[in-house]
Amino acid sequence: MKYTIILGLISLLAFTACNNTNSEAEAARLEAERAKAEADSLKQVLQNQNNGGVSTTDIPDLGMPVIQSKETNKLNPVDEAPLNTDFAKFRAELLKQVAAKNADFVLKHLDENVKVSFGSDGGLEDFKSYWFTDAKRENEFWQTFGNMLRLGGTFDDDSRNSFTFPYPFATWNDNYDPFTHGVITGSGVRLRDAPNKSGAKVASLSYDIVEFKSRSEKTETINGQTHSWLEVGTYNNQTGFVFGQFVYSAIGYRGNFQKVGDTWKLKFFIAGD
Repeated sequence: MKYTIILGLISLLAFTACNNTNSEAEAARLEAERAKAEADSLKQVLQNQNNGGVSTTDIPDLGMPVIQSKETNKLNPVDEAPLNTDFAKFRAELLKQVAAKNADFVLKHLDENVKVSFGSDGGLEDFKSYWFTDAKRENEFWQTFGNMLRLGGTFDDDSRNSFTFPYPFATWNDNYDPFTHGVITGSGVRLRDAPNKSGAKVASLSYDIVEFKSRSEKTETINGQTHSWLEVGTYNNQTGFVFGQFVYSAIGYRGNFQKVGDTWKLKFFIAGD
């Protein structure tokens, strides 16, 4: 009997050690894959720069890798804009003009048939009547459009003449229902136990895919950003609240720029399905 118990304990310890080893190996593998993606991103950018005779400082970027690191239950950031110097410079200027709330600059870079909803014919006047009807609506546009632009994106093909943003929409994982799930769009985002910035920290989330539970009725303004708080659930069954600025729904606002002649035009900026 004692011999059987001892053998059982040895087997249990071996099994636990094996599981720990596997977990550590998996963590090491993911870290190595992330590091390789970042290294490959840098090499790709430098290759494009060298081919075009462009110096590193001439290409604006958002600090994101140009190759997306794949990780279970996460949607890691990616921004391919630096792979096309012309578009990267255009977007950098656009972000400056959005920060300055320069409507003329934005309107000048709209496609003549730009879409703002699925039920409209599109066009410049449609865009203006959708977003520029009053000060409140216009401020909503500057915040939303700017936030989406800062979330990176990807080119639609190798010609790199069509850029879709933000990255969570462009690279959404189809294994998750976009109507019920979203992604945390930052690193170390606090999951709180109440829908306000005073809520206690439950966990820190980094690019996690989460399930939507509810939305607070009231909004809060933090660092100039006004959003609701969203109650979400994580893959490891933690539940809490995240400030809306750091959660993206795959049916939220997204857009597309295409090269037309010597400039870039916004083809659509829509939400919903």
